[in-house]
Amino acid sequence: MSSEAELASAMNDVGRPVVSRNRPSLQVAQFTWTSNKAAVIINQGGYVALMTNYPHRTEESRRHTNKTVTYKMDVRLFVQYPAAFLSCQFVLKCYWWVIYDRYPNGQLPTASTIFDTFFQDFPNTWSISRDVCHRFVVKHKWVTTVKSNGSGATKTNQVKSPCVPYELGVAQNKFFKKLGCATEWKSTSSGDIGDIKSGALYLVAAGDGGKDLAPYVNARFGWKRH
Repeated sequence: MSSEAELASAMNDVGRPVVSRNRPSLQVAQFTWTSNKAAVIINQGGYVALMTNYPHRTEESRRHTNKTVTYKMDVRLFVQYPAAFLSCQFVLKCYWWVIYDRYPNGQLPTASTIFDTFFQDFPNTWSISRDVCHRFVVKHKWVTTVKSNGSGATKTNQVKSPCVPYELGVAQNKFFKKLGCATEWKSTSSGDIGDIKSGALYLVAAGDGGKDLAPYVNARFGWKRH
């Protein structure tokens, strides 16, 4: 085809509509377990916290619609060894799960609702209970390990034999993306578990041996309105 014919053909083509490729930016939600800077005490049986807590407000950074999708989760935490056991040589693990609840019932579940907790003091043996496997999905799991060599928290008694390296406090950062957790909301505004029709996201924690743990948790979530 000659250049003149190519030009004529191009001019006679039906123009395609211009489609914007700009996607709406993620909204950012901030979450802390407590507002008074205190740690949350995790007792025997574990602890469950709601992560998708997006109130309905008029501000640009708030939820304006009845559907949201959580894409990213940035968790920064610090776990302390229990003060009651500082005089013992012990290695203690804290287990963490990010759980997606497809069909919440208006109340925050307990760890025993989600998992088969037959061995209650050994969370590494927990798995999603068979009768609720259609409801709960494990998105992520990790472990935090704290250690004591039995010397206590003071410098006056630093040597015991035999002893293990000690880590009385451990800091961790966890970043998860491509979560794709959709949440459908009722026509209420608080953002609590009772406002969610479907699709809640939880952070679950439990310690070995039924020992109390005192973690500090600060998190951010990237989400979009739909």
